[in-house]
Amino acid sequence: MGDEHRDDADQRRADVYSSARIGAATALTMVLVVLLVLDVAVQGYDISPGILLPLLGAILALLGLEAGAFWRALDVICRQPSATGQQWGFVVHVTVRAFSAISGMSQAVA
Repeated sequence: MGDEHRDDADQRRADVYSSARIGAATALTMVLVVLLVLDVAVQGYDISPGILLPLLGAILALLGLEAGAFWRALDVICRQPSATGQQWGFVVHVTVRAFSAISGMSQAVA
């Protein structure tokens, strides 16, 4: 029973970290969009590579961490001896959670 409780706690912690990474990447992407709109709309405003490149790097790093966590979780599930339907159920579950987290954050901003 203790192992199940620890597994649940680990899963909740992973979900919190996942939500934080997706949220941070979403926020940085919004900042990038605002900067690009300002660059196009305002005559004398130019985005320097010193701002643009670190911002893009941070977004890609956060999404890379999230992709790595997704593939590790998928690999763990696929290695377990279980029915194929359960494996695909997990993939659908994780994908739906990711999209719902992204849409929830975009709705919070709007």
